[in-house]
Amino acid sequence: MTYLDVFLGALDAHLYPQLDSRRILNMTARLRTAVITVLWAWVGFVIAGTGFQKMTEDPPFKAAAGAHAGIGLPFNLAPAR
Repeated sequence: MTYLDVFLGALDAHLYPQLDSRRILNMTARLRTAVITVLWAWVGFVIAGTGFQKMTEDPPFKAAAGAHAGIGLPFNLAPAR
C-alpha cells in the first residue's frame, strides 16, 4: 500500500507540476530574508541587553532602584547571579 502511494504521488508530481523554479527561488529568498531578520533582531537584543546590564551597574541607577519600587522591584525579584 505504501509503495502504491509513493508511486501515485510521484506520478502526480510528474504529470501536474505545481511548483516552477521561480516559485521555489522566491520561497528560498523569503526564507533567507526571514532567517537574516531573526539573526539581526537577536543581535539587537543582545546589544540592548548588554547596554541595559551595564547601565544598571551605575551607582546613580542603584540609588534610584533603592528609592523607587517600580525601578528596583524587577531587580530584587531576579535570581541572584
